[in-house]
Amino acid sequence: MDEIATIVAAGAVLGALAGWIGPGRWRWHLVRLAPLLLVPFALYVLATRSWIFGGGGPLVEPSLLVVCGSLGYLPAVLATLLLRWVVRRAADQGLAP
Repeated sequence: MDEIATIVAAGAVLGALAGWIGPGRWRWHLVRLAPLLLVPFALYVLATRSWIFGGGGPLVEPSLLVVCGSLGYLPAVLATLLLRWVVRRAADQGLAP
């Protein structure tokens, strides 16, 4: 369980960095969310292999890392993008952040 918390925290840090760096155009949002394209593949691997007792082959461990990492990555990206949007709206309306 401690390993999962570390992976989720690392995903959150990477998500916060990915959400803050770069311009706010929609193309950059797609690039930021691109790592999440691996999640459906990872869920498919976990659904089709018997991995509970340590089996399943070499794709099971990376799939678990992708799924656990996405638990921290996606909320961090979305929260950071929302924060950038609020700051930009405040600046557009002449309000101090």
